[in-house]
Amino acid sequence: MAVLFCVSACSATTPAAPIESTAIPATQTAVPVRTEMPTVSTRTDRRAPTLAPTETATDIPTPTPAPSETATLAATETPLPSPTASRPAATATPPLAAGVYVTAFRIEPAQPKSKPAEFHFRVAFLNTVGQAVNYPRWRVLISPKGQDKVTGDPQGESKTIANGASEQNTEAWSINVSSVCESFSARPIWEREDRVQVPLPAPDGKIPTIEFQVCP
Repeated sequence: MAVLFCVSACSATTPAAPIESTAIPATQTAVPVRTEMPTVSTRTDRRAPTLAPTETATDIPTPTPAPSETATLAATETPLPSPTASRPAATATPPLAAGVYVTAFRIEPAQPKSKPAEFHFRVAFLNTVGQAVNYPRWRVLISPKGQDKVTGDPQGESKTIANGASEQNTEAWSINVSSVCESFSARPIWEREDRVQVPLPAPDGKIPTIEFQVCP
Protein backbone atom coordinates (compact mmCIF):
# COMPACT_ATOMS: atom_id res chain seq x y z
CA MET A 1 0.00 0.00 0.00
CA ALA A 2 2.85 2.24 0.82
CA VAL A 3 4.30 1.59 -2.54
CA LEU A 4 1.06 2.47 -4.32
CA PHE A 5 0.81 5.76 -2.48
CA CYS A 6 4.24 6.71 -3.57
CA VAL A 7 3.45 5.90 -7.12
CA SER A 8 0.32 7.92 -7.01
CA ALA A 9 2.10 10.74 -5.30
CA CYS A 10 4.86 10.68 -7.81
CA SER A 11 2.43 10.53 -10.60
CA ALA A 12 0.66 13.52 -9.15
CA THR A 13 3.82 15.61 -9.03
CA THR A 14 5.04 14.54 -12.44
CA PRO A 15 2.42 16.48 -14.51
CA ALA A 16 3.44 19.74 -12.82
CA ALA A 17 6.62 19.87 -14.94
CA PRO A 18 4.76 20.38 -18.22
CA ILE A 19 2.88 23.30 -16.73
CA GLU A 20 6.12 25.22 -16.22
CA SER A 21 7.27 24.32 -19.72
CA THR A 22 4.04 25.74 -21.15
CA ALA A 23 4.69 28.99 -19.31
CA ILE A 24 7.95 29.40 -21.20
CA PRO A 25 6.26 29.29 -24.63
CA ALA A 26 3.81 31.92 -23.42
CA THR A 27 6.68 34.31 -22.89
CA GLN A 28 8.08 33.34 -26.29
CA THR A 29 4.80 34.05 -28.05
CA ALA A 30 4.93 37.63 -26.77
CA VAL A 31 8.07 38.24 -28.80
CA PRO A 32 6.35 38.04 -32.23
CA VAL A 33 3.91 40.74 -31.10
CA ARG A 34 6.78 43.19 -30.73
CA THR A 35 8.11 42.35 -34.19
CA GLU A 36 4.88 43.73 -35.79
CA MET A 37 5.48 47.23 -34.41
CA PRO A 38 8.25 48.14 -36.90
CA THR A 39 5.93 47.38 -39.79
CA VAL A 40 3.51 50.02 -38.52
CA SER A 41 6.23 52.63 -38.30
CA THR A 42 7.47 51.63 -41.74
CA ARG A 43 4.07 52.38 -43.25
CA THR A 44 4.03 55.83 -41.72
CA ASP A 45 7.47 56.46 -43.20
CA ARG A 46 6.16 55.51 -46.66
CA ARG A 47 3.30 58.00 -46.43
CA ALA A 48 5.65 60.92 -45.85
CA PRO A 49 7.19 60.84 -49.37
CA THR A 50 3.72 60.99 -50.94
CA LEU A 51 3.25 64.51 -49.55
CA ALA A 52 6.19 65.88 -51.54
CA PRO A 53 4.78 65.06 -55.02
CA THR A 54 1.46 66.63 -54.16
CA GLU A 55 3.17 69.93 -53.29
CA THR A 56 5.21 69.94 -56.51
CA ALA A 57 2.10 69.13 -58.52
CA THR A 58 0.41 72.30 -57.25
CA ASP A 59 3.42 74.40 -58.34
CA ILE A 60 3.16 73.28 -62.00
CA PRO A 61 -0.13 75.11 -62.91
CA THR A 62 1.16 78.47 -61.62
CA PRO A 63 3.38 79.26 -64.67
CA THR A 64 0.49 78.68 -67.10
CA PRO A 65 -0.96 82.26 -66.85
CA ALA A 66 2.22 83.64 -68.48
CA PRO A 67 1.54 82.00 -71.90
CA SER A 68 -2.03 83.32 -71.78
CA GLU A 69 -0.74 86.90 -71.50
CA THR A 70 1.61 86.31 -74.41
CA ALA A 71 -1.29 85.04 -76.49
CA THR A 72 -3.27 88.22 -75.84
CA LEU A 73 -0.33 90.34 -76.93
CA ALA A 74 -0.12 88.44 -80.18
CA ALA A 75 -3.83 89.02 -80.75
CA THR A 76 -3.48 92.76 -80.26
CA GLU A 77 -0.62 92.92 -82.73
CA THR A 78 -2.53 91.17 -85.51
CA PRO A 79 -4.61 94.26 -86.54
CA LEU A 80 -1.36 96.07 -87.47
CA PRO A 81 -1.09 94.48 -90.96
CA SER A 82 -4.50 95.93 -91.89
CA PRO A 83 -3.08 99.38 -92.83
CA THR A 84 -0.56 97.58 -95.05
CA ALA A 85 -3.45 96.00 -96.98
CA SER A 86 -4.79 99.47 -97.85
CA ARG A 87 -1.50 100.57 -99.46
CA PRO A 88 -1.76 98.32 -102.57
CA ALA A 89 -5.11 99.98 -103.34
CA ALA A 90 -3.26 103.24 -104.03
CA THR A 91 -0.97 101.50 -106.54
CA ALA A 92 -3.81 99.52 -108.12
CA THR A 93 -4.17 102.13 -110.91
CA PRO A 94 -1.49 101.47 -113.53
CA PRO A 95 0.49 104.46 -114.82
CA LEU A 96 -0.90 106.14 -117.91
CA ALA A 97 0.81 105.58 -121.21
CA ALA A 98 2.38 108.58 -122.88
CA GLY A 99 -0.34 110.61 -124.54
CA VAL A 100 -2.85 113.45 -124.21
CA TYR A 101 -6.02 112.78 -122.17
CA VAL A 102 -9.18 114.74 -121.40
CA THR A 103 -9.85 114.85 -117.66
CA ALA A 104 -12.81 117.28 -117.72
CA PHE A 105 -15.21 118.46 -120.40
CA ARG A 106 -18.10 120.92 -120.02
CA ILE A 107 -20.16 123.53 -121.86
CA GLU A 108 -20.47 127.16 -120.73
CA PRO A 109 -23.12 128.33 -120.12
CA ALA A 110 -24.66 125.03 -119.07
CA GLN A 111 -28.02 125.91 -120.74
CA PRO A 112 -27.20 127.82 -123.92
CA LYS A 113 -29.80 129.81 -125.77
CA SER A 114 -30.55 129.91 -129.50
CA LYS A 115 -28.58 132.11 -131.85
CA PRO A 116 -27.52 134.91 -131.61
CA ALA A 117 -26.56 133.71 -128.06
CA GLU A 118 -23.19 131.99 -127.96
CA PHE A 119 -21.53 129.25 -125.92
CA HIS A 120 -18.14 127.55 -125.76
CA PHE A 121 -16.61 124.35 -124.45
CA ARG A 122 -13.92 124.10 -121.75
CA VAL A 123 -11.57 121.12 -121.94
CA ALA A 124 -9.08 120.05 -119.26
CA PHE A 125 -6.07 118.13 -120.60
CA LEU A 126 -3.45 115.84 -119.07
CA ASN A 127 -0.33 115.55 -121.19
CA THR A 128 1.88 112.60 -120.11
CA VAL A 129 4.24 112.73 -123.10
CA GLY A 130 6.84 114.70 -121.18
CA GLN A 131 6.78 117.74 -123.49
CA ALA A 132 4.27 119.99 -125.21
CA VAL A 133 2.22 118.41 -128.01
CA ASN A 134 1.08 120.38 -131.08
CA TYR A 135 -2.12 119.41 -132.87
CA PRO A 136 -2.72 121.00 -136.28
CA ARG A 137 -6.37 121.20 -135.35
CA TRP A 138 -8.15 119.99 -132.27
CA ARG A 139 -11.85 120.75 -131.95
CA VAL A 140 -15.21 119.68 -130.50
CA LEU A 141 -17.68 117.99 -132.83
CA ILE A 142 -21.38 118.82 -132.28
CA SER A 143 -24.11 116.50 -133.56
CA PRO A 144 -27.87 116.27 -133.01
CA LYS A 145 -28.54 113.69 -130.29
CA GLY A 146 -28.69 110.18 -131.74
CA GLN A 147 -27.15 111.22 -135.10
CA ASP A 148 -23.65 111.12 -136.58
CA LYS A 149 -24.08 114.21 -138.78
CA VAL A 150 -21.85 117.03 -137.55
CA THR A 151 -23.58 120.42 -137.29
CA GLY A 152 -20.78 122.32 -135.58
CA ASP A 153 -17.02 122.06 -134.82
CA PRO A 154 -15.60 124.90 -132.75
CA GLN A 155 -11.78 124.78 -132.63
CA GLY A 156 -9.51 125.08 -129.59
CA GLU A 157 -7.91 128.38 -128.68
CA SER A 158 -4.38 126.99 -129.18
CA LYS A 159 -2.82 124.16 -131.14
CA THR A 160 -0.35 123.47 -128.33
CA ILE A 161 -1.25 121.21 -125.40
CA ALA A 162 1.17 122.00 -122.59
CA ASN A 163 2.97 119.24 -120.70
CA GLY A 164 1.13 118.12 -117.57
CA ALA A 165 -2.32 119.46 -116.66
CA SER A 166 -3.82 122.39 -118.54
CA GLU A 167 -7.17 123.82 -119.71
CA GLN A 168 -8.36 125.42 -122.91
CA ASN A 169 -11.56 126.92 -124.27
CA THR A 170 -12.94 126.49 -127.73
CA GLU A 171 -13.95 129.41 -129.85
CA ALA A 172 -17.48 130.73 -129.34
CA TRP A 173 -20.28 128.95 -131.17
CA SER A 174 -24.02 129.35 -131.65
CA ILE A 175 -26.90 127.14 -132.81
CA ASN A 176 -30.21 128.33 -134.15
CA VAL A 177 -33.35 126.48 -133.01
CA SER A 178 -36.97 127.15 -133.91
CA SER A 179 -39.71 127.06 -131.29
CA VAL A 180 -38.65 124.17 -129.09
CA CYS A 181 -35.49 123.05 -127.28
CA GLU A 182 -33.27 120.70 -129.22
CA SER A 183 -30.77 118.17 -127.82
CA PHE A 184 -27.18 117.78 -128.98
CA SER A 185 -24.07 115.81 -128.09
CA ALA A 186 -20.43 116.90 -128.24
CA ARG A 187 -17.03 115.15 -128.13
CA PRO A 188 -13.43 116.47 -128.40
CA ILE A 189 -11.18 115.19 -131.21
CA TRP A 190 -8.01 116.11 -133.05
CA GLU A 191 -7.54 115.82 -136.80
CA ARG A 192 -4.48 114.39 -138.51
CA GLU A 193 -2.92 115.75 -141.69
CA ASP A 194 -4.73 113.07 -143.68
CA ARG A 195 -8.01 114.42 -142.20
CA VAL A 196 -8.60 111.37 -140.06
CA GLN A 197 -10.41 112.38 -136.87
CA VAL A 198 -8.96 110.85 -133.67
CA PRO A 199 -10.98 111.09 -130.44
CA LEU A 200 -9.20 112.54 -127.41
CA PRO A 201 -9.76 109.85 -124.75
CA ALA A 202 -10.26 110.08 -121.00
CA PRO A 203 -7.67 108.42 -118.71
CA ASP A 204 -9.92 105.33 -118.47
CA GLY A 205 -9.91 104.96 -122.27
CA LYS A 206 -13.52 106.10 -122.77
CA ILE A 207 -14.47 108.91 -125.17
CA PRO A 208 -15.68 111.91 -123.15
CA THR A 209 -19.08 113.04 -124.38
CA ILE A 210 -21.58 115.56 -123.04
CA GLU A 211 -25.21 116.14 -123.93
CA PHE A 212 -26.87 119.55 -123.82
CA GLN A 213 -29.95 121.41 -125.02
CA VAL A 214 -30.28 124.66 -126.89
CA CYS A 215 -33.56 126.46 -126.20
CA PRO A 216 -35.17 129.49 -127.85
